[in-house]
Amino acid sequence: MRRLPIFCSLFLILTQFQAFALEAVVNHALFFDQKGEAYTEIYWQVNTQKLRYKKDVVGNISTRINTVIRVFSDSAIIYQNTYPLQTTPFNPTQSEAPTILDIAKAFVPRGWVRIELTLYEDGLEHQAFHYQDSFLVRRPDHVFYSSLQLLDTSFESKDFGPFAKAGYQQLPRCLNFYDEGQQRLNFYTE
Repeated sequence: MRRLPIFCSLFLILTQFQAFALEAVVNHALFFDQKGEAYTEIYWQVNTQKLRYKKDVVGNISTRINTVIRVFSDSAIIYQNTYPLQTTPFNPTQSEAPTILDIAKAFVPRGWVRIELTLYEDGLEHQAFHYQDSFLVRRPDHVFYSSLQLLDTSFESKDFGPFAKAGYQQLPRCLNFYDEGQQRLNFYTE
């Protein structure tokens, strides 16, 4: 019977130091530019509730997410990028965590393409988020529509940025899911 209280005490101590893995949702879409060259857009959104924030001297909190993106053809890496994504500092008593949404674009050859995305916070590489997917890129021999890219938000804007398309800022919906309360389906295709 002595072991039970010791086990319970150890369990409680260890659960205080339990670390949660970074969570994200990822999607991608395939497009063709005006010259007929194929490119993919890989986009993701991070769950801000599962991050470990650091507090600065004025009480604002932020974190840094390391991003590793690789796109492979049948025989080689055709795109690779590694960079840190620093979140905007915010005061948790005055506002919610800002949305963490990012995108990568890569030209891809015909044939099978594999994409890999890894996200992790500084010092927490062992709890990284990993995403992999593959798809076939074919040369269109007739009129071709791109993948459907579900949109979360779209608004007219002359600003240039990673989400700018056709005179609009088009923020993609990273999870292909609409719940029962949704009355409208917004998407982008070319």
